[in-house]
Amino acid sequence: MKNDKNNSLLMSSVRILTRDYKKFYISFFGIMTILYVIEFVVAAFSDTVRIGGIEHVFAIACFVSGLTSFKENYFFFAQNQVPKRTITMAFAIEGIFFGLVSALLVNVYFHIIEWISSLQGVNLPGFLALIPNVEGQGISIGFLGRLILVFCLY
Repeated sequence: MKNDKNNSLLMSSVRILTRDYKKFYISFFGIMTILYVIEFVVAAFSDTVRIGGIEHVFAIACFVSGLTSFKENYFFFAQNQVPKRTITMAFAIEGIFFGLVSALLVNVYFHIIEWISSLQGVNLPGFLALIPNVEGQGISIGFLGRLILVFCLY
């Protein structure tokens, strides 16, 4: 029989790990939006400026964020006598959830920026731009393929 106390402790641990997502996403996408706006303004006056690769920049940001937040959260759980099994499961669940949410947000953001850049005639290099768009392929299939690829990257 499952112990309901450990189950609620696991969900509480996952909620604690995910509490900082909002600040991370807002700051990262805010900075990337500012960089893309600067690129679009400069590209309007010259054709020599290109910026891209949001998925690589995001992977590095996720790595650095994970390194800086792991120790604090681990010590918090250890001080509150959370079992190591629960801590490990909470980190695994949070990692999968973070990967799915991040892949979805980066994919949507990339499609919006790609659409804006195509309207302005600006070339947008990047990892996701390397995936060819098949002529008969619907937008949902291309979006889903990129989503799976980016999820595996994160």
